[in-house]
Amino acid sequence: MNLVDRLNSARSIFNASTLILTDFENPANKSTSVKNYRSKLSGEFYNKFKNTTGGTTKKYTDKTPPIECIMTDSTCYKGTTTMDILGVLWHSTGANNPNLKRYV
Repeated sequence: MNLVDRLNSARSIFNASTLILTDFENPANKSTSVKNYRSKLSGEFYNKFKNTTGGTTKKYTDKTPPIECIMTDSTCYKGTTTMDILGVLWHSTGANNPNLKRYV
């Protein structure tokens, strides 16, 4: 099962953020304390940006996993407008990841 499928199957912020940490970013330190800290930050991010446009907030259930809630019930998703592309910004992700294909 690929990462996107596993993210869609995740039933908690902790599980989803741990998948990103271990299977996408793959930093040297993947300790429990790092996983807990990242999960805390992910939860804060979700709570900050979830449904600030007045619609119905999705709650995590077996039918609506965290990744769906984060991706479709945020102001970034609901309030997106067409933008003119001005260029490309290259930057480091700060992750020890030798596989460029993960980003493209």
